[in-house]
Amino acid sequence: MNNCAIKAVDSYLEFSDRGKERTSMLMSTVNQAYIFLATVYGGLLIGFLYDVNRMLRKIFRYQKVITGILDLLFWLTTCFSSFAVLYYANDGQLRFYTFIGFALGIMLYLLAWSPLVMGLFMFLYKLFRRMLRFLIRIPIWLFSNAKKKIPLHFKKIN
Repeated sequence: MNNCAIKAVDSYLEFSDRGKERTSMLMSTVNQAYIFLATVYGGLLIGFLYDVNRMLRKIFRYQKVITGILDLLFWLTTCFSSFAVLYYANDGQLRFYTFIGFALGIMLYLLAWSPLVMGLFMFLYKLFRRMLRFLIRIPIWLFSNAKKKIPLHFKKIN
């Protein structure tokens, strides 16, 4: 082949590589809606984790060590879940719209779902507490009645 043919082939390959770059840029533009929705879902998850933390802080009220541990666990799980969402949806790339998606998801959760979830958590907590009290009272009641029915006579030792 002569030099002109080689240059023509090289220029054709260079042009086709540019087309691939344009296609990948277009795909990333199309993919941004998916990434945005994934970060909104991630924000909803963070809002749910916040409600779990709030409920546990209500249960273990006034205990500073447990509150500190719960706060640390909340932030660790929040960081891990946001990293996982960004990694799987966007290959770990931070974009401005990902921050907006997380914030929007958290706000949507706190405004729409949080009152319902906290009400459900309170109901389940009160139900569990009543069941536990009932289960604890059964053996106490059995032993208190057994003590009355079984006569125990001991001799006095001088």
